[in-house]
Amino acid sequence: MKERFIHAIRGQGGEDLKVIQGLVDAETWERIQTLQKDKHTFVDALKQWRSESLSGAGGEAPDRGREQNKLFEQGKDARTLHMVADKKYEMHIKGGEVIPLTEGEVFAASEWGTWWQFDPSVPREMQSKVMRNQVRHVLADQFDQQLMTFGRVDRLSDDRKRDTYARKQDSEKSLETVPDGILAEKMLMSLLTKEMHDHANELPFTVKSVDVYEDIEHKIDFIITVQGLRRGVKAKATQRIGIQFTTSEKKDTKEKKEKQLDRVRAHLNETEVDQLVLIAMPVDDVRPNFDRWRYTKDGERVSEKRLDPRGPDHLWSPEIKKKIIDGLVRGIGLE
Repeated sequence: MKERFIHAIRGQGGEDLKVIQGLVDAETWERIQTLQKDKHTFVDALKQWRSESLSGAGGEAPDRGREQNKLFEQGKDARTLHMVADKKYEMHIKGGEVIPLTEGEVFAASEWGTWWQFDPSVPREMQSKVMRNQVRHVLADQFDQQLMTFGRVDRLSDDRKRDTYARKQDSEKSLETVPDGILAEKMLMSLLTKEMHDHANELPFTVKSVDVYEDIEHKIDFIITVQGLRRGVKAKATQRIGIQFTTSEKKDTKEKKEKQLDRVRAHLNETEVDQLVLIAMPVDDVRPNFDRWRYTKDGERVSEKRLDPRGPDHLWSPEIKKKIIDGLVRGIGLE
């Protein structure tokens, strides 16, 4: 169904467009199409930014083009990224505070809504990589909104599934309202993104996020890709492992989730992965760390301009971070 949905929203339609439109009311389809137009506008702005900022044409472009380019980079509540040495960056906060950043922390900041604009000290190649990364996050969020808008009214679905999409869409309007389990997943994804960039030679896998369809329909929270993973007597060059992550180690919770995964495993060819693994990891300081990151000691919400771009996972102790990485490595059979 997701493939048909993608064809329909891209206007590649024919039968797929007819089917998808027939499963929702006109108002819902209009909202989905509006999101699609917003995505196109955003991609066009990125192309304009790249052509003018990175090709050296910026100085020769019309004033209007340069101004649009500047507005795109500045974005909403954009923060300025400075480079101080190879793979070492920093962000300056009004009042003189400086937050040091690794390359991984620069990329992971998009998980927490940070939009970077660039000081001239940042090389153009790095500017391009960071901009593509944060645009990808925005487009992924918009695609999730399209999927949830469709999923909450899909006439082929049942009430339980429609309610799941509706609850997820309603709860994820802000980080403060997301369930602790979803918050833990975001913190884990942020941590792994940092590790993937900063310790690429030590981390035996790469990680990528998934869309809301894979989450709800296939119970996949994120995908780990391992090169040359051996299973039994056979070896496959690349293994894509779907991870279902839980912070609960309760027996009944794990059994319930394993049953859900078993149902998906029966139709694994319909997913994006080669296998599915449940990782149970007791991390009990998710919400306290989020609150320490998001609010002052007096309970005031930290302004976007002063919010630490390293996210709440930065507050995990080195011991907890190591425990999480080691648990994943064991869980996917690399130990």
